[in-house]
Amino acid sequence: PEIHPLVLRGPEGCGKSHLLSALAESARARRGSPLAATDPGRLSRRLGLSGKAGTLAEFRAWLRSCRLLILDQAERLPSKTKTQAELVHALDSLGSAGGVAVLAFREAPGGLKGLGEPLRSRLQGGLVLQIDATH
Repeated sequence: PEIHPLVLRGPEGCGKSHLLSALAESARARRGSPLAATDPGRLSRRLGLSGKAGTLAEFRAWLRSCRLLILDQAERLPSKTKTQAELVHALDSLGSAGGVAVLAFREAPGGLKGLGEPLRSRLQGGLVLQIDATH
């Protein structure tokens, strides 16, 4: 089963990161299900370090066992093909376990060059909400 993630899209400065931070804090306060709140750079570094340390299975178990996955600045994913592949598996695991993924992009994920088709199709299958900047 596929998860249908929530994708927030909007220009820089419209409040996506603040919204994701509040969501993560609320989840932490409830001390319930495992949470992963990160960005593509940190996720890629953690993946790379786990590969070098021989702990890739532990990394995958951590990412795939999260019940709430929050990924900010997701427009940085196209240059990270290995991270994209791990994210596809994580989204599938979340979907089958009833978890939720929330990702923030500056533009619609369907228009991002370098975003692999498996990840693109999962993101486009979700709910994409446009957040406009208010001044």
